[in-house]
Amino acid sequence: MRLEMRKIGMRAKPFTCQLERIELEGLVSRVGSKLYLLEGHLHGVLSVPCALSGTIFDKPISQDLRLLISDGIYKPAKAQEPIYLENGFCMETMDVVESLDGCIDLEALLDSEMQSIQADYHYLPNS
Repeated sequence: MRLEMRKIGMRAKPFTCQLERIELEGLVSRVGSKLYLLEGHLHGVLSVPCALSGTIFDKPISQDLRLLISDGIYKPAKAQEPIYLENGFCMETMDVVESLDGCIDLEALLDSEMQSIQADYHYLPNS
């Protein structure tokens, strides 16, 4: 699912995206002229390898996700300076995802988060 950035306003727009057995649902809103805030919850089951045995097992996933997305290349006013949002959140400039085609590709973001989780160390329960 792709969301056109020019159609996203200051009022939060709900979305839901599912890939395999993981679902991402939440809200996306404009927080700057070319900056968007995605706040969501990632939940479902993901197959991951055990770091000790190499056995693949299903791990329940439930975590919040907050991303800043830039329409084009993000150029901060000052390098490494945090971004302060109106709702009181503070985010690092390294956490900005750049979109070069004017769209937020929710499936690509979800796939990237799934790969990031799979790349972490996981252990079978009772091992």
